Amino acid sequence: MQTKYSINELATLVDISVRTLRFYLQKGLISAPHGNGRGAWYDADHLEQLIKIKRWQTAGLSLERIQALLAQSNAPELPVLQPKPGDIQVVSHLHLANGLTLMIDPSAANLSSEQLRTLAQALINTYQQVTHQDAQQGVKQDDIRDE
Repeated sequence: MQTKYSINELATLVDISVRTLRFYLQKGLISAPHGNGRGAWYDADHLEQLIKIKRWQTAGLSLERIQALLAQSNAPELPVLQPKPGDIQVVSHLHLANGLTLMIDPSAANLSSEQLRTLAQALINTYQQVTHQDAQQGVKQDDIRDE
């Protein structure tokens, strides 16, 4: 099943304004949404495009240079820049369970949004298995004490 995002949701996910997103659309930096008007929606490919644009902007590239890179079929990935004191960094917090949060730096993770979703689901499943096993072992130990 394909995830659909509204323009507001997509802008929020990438931490840009809707106005900036519309500007990128107008400039052809990202592909057009699916559908028209109020029914328009965006998908994981749009999210990937925006993450790549943000990564390149962080590396200091102009929008003109980014547009030229996006036109290439084999656009290079830029090396991750190490943050310096005073730099502002956008980090996503993925809540896995009470007291368990995964922090993801999208500029350094170098994973697609689909890969991140797969990783998140695998971590959630693993956590649930571990806690379920611990709960079962606790019950078995209680049974032994009762005998």
